[in-house]
Amino acid sequence: MSAVDVGSGPSGVAYDPAKGEIFVTNYDDSTVSVLSDATDKVIAIVDGFLGPSGVAYDSAKGELFASSSGSTTLPGSVSVISDATNAVIATVSLADAGSVAYDSVKGELFVVTPNTNSTSIISDATNSVIATKAAGPGPFEIAYDSAKGEMFVSNPSANIITILSDSTVVSTTSKSGTSALQPSYLVIIAVNGAVVGMLGVLAATRGQRRRTPTAEA
Repeated sequence: MSAVDVGSGPSGVAYDPAKGEIFVTNYDDSTVSVLSDATDKVIAIVDGFLGPSGVAYDSAKGELFASSSGSTTLPGSVSVISDATNAVIATVSLADAGSVAYDSVKGELFVVTPNTNSTSIISDATNSVIATKAAGPGPFEIAYDSAKGEMFVSNPSANIITILSDSTVVSTTSKSGTSALQPSYLVIIAVNGAVVGMLGVLAATRGQRRRTPTAEA
């Protein structure tokens, strides 16, 4: 086992298998550390955002996506970082930005936005938001299933997981058993697997799990 010193408040981690580099978002000092897998040392530090947390890597374009929650005076954002230059090459503004997941097939980034109880979908081709989906109360973490085109979002305030389709309009089955077209999320399931709601919106009763970065941009 070995330990590598990075920035303050390391949060998200992503890996580039082609170059053998690890990317770590440092929430408290608002940086991203780039580590060499060969030497286990920091080889670059990227800044230019406030409170980065979530991170994902696009191996096709050699780009890193780092989400920033922002502050009371600055909006959240997703920074696009070039793996070649270790510099921010584009910024996508959001009301809030938390956990992220990436679809390498469609070139889309999924970003949890806790303040709006939604998930934003960003095109890697245009670096712009192309869709927004309701994601249940207080969405926190997200994962993506490329085979089925589904997102899985955790909602800790309600002890549930929200499942969303990557399609704009999806077909599902209502409680009555009839098929219906719905543009929102498919179903909310409880953590223990029991279905607790179909295409409903639950009210959040507890605060969101968030921190405030110590550094201001």
